Amino acid sequence: MELDWTTVALEIINFIILVWLLKRFLYRPVLNIVEQRQANIKASLDQARDAQEQADALKRQYTERLQTWEQEKQEARHKLQEELAREKAGKLESLRIRLDQEVDKARAARDSQNQQWRRETTEQALQMGAGFASTLLQPLADPHLEERLINLFCQRVSAWPPERLSGLRNGGDIEISTAYPLQESDQRRLQETLQTLATDHRSVLFQQDASLLAGVRIASGGWTLGLNLADELRGFAESYHE
Repeated sequence: MELDWTTVALEIINFIILVWLLKRFLYRPVLNIVEQRQANIKASLDQARDAQEQADALKRQYTERLQTWEQEKQEARHKLQEELAREKAGKLESLRIRLDQEVDKARAARDSQNQQWRRETTEQALQMGAGFASTLLQPLADPHLEERLINLFCQRVSAWPPERLSGLRNGGDIEISTAYPLQESDQRRLQETLQTLATDHRSVLFQQDASLLAGVRIASGGWTLGLNLADELRGFAESYHE
């Protein structure tokens, strides 16, 4: 078989043209499409990676926020417990103080009532004692007892300090009261004794007062002094107030 070089050359030219056409109109568009697809895939992968990174960042932020919130919650709970404890302690202290004050008030009221009761009871006992003594001494009171009381008065009054007799010295006329009529000797002794203590000459008036039971009472102006059963019993009944 004889080789036709012209045909071969034409076939080669046709092949080259075919290759150029394929490369020009088929291979290049396909490559472009593949490159575009790869670019799209890469962009999608980048977007997915960015989204994953954002999601991880959000997750970390959320986790940190949860931890911070949990810590803040613990601190708030602890602070609330401390405030409640302080408020509870304050209320308990206030309640204790009020209870102590109420107890003190009740104790003071009870002590006041007890003191009032003891004072009234003592006063009643002293008054009853004075009344009993008055009833007991009244039958025993007589001129002889009165004379002994006057003698005792004259002995005591001379020994009294000057300040106790200042009322007598600064007073006016002297009034001498007795439960029974006095003998002239007793009147003279009393008059001389009192005028000596008064350091001047005073008018002396004698009078009888049966309420004295027995004894003597001396009065000059607003000053009063003496030694008699009635005044002594009254002083005994009122001794609680001294």
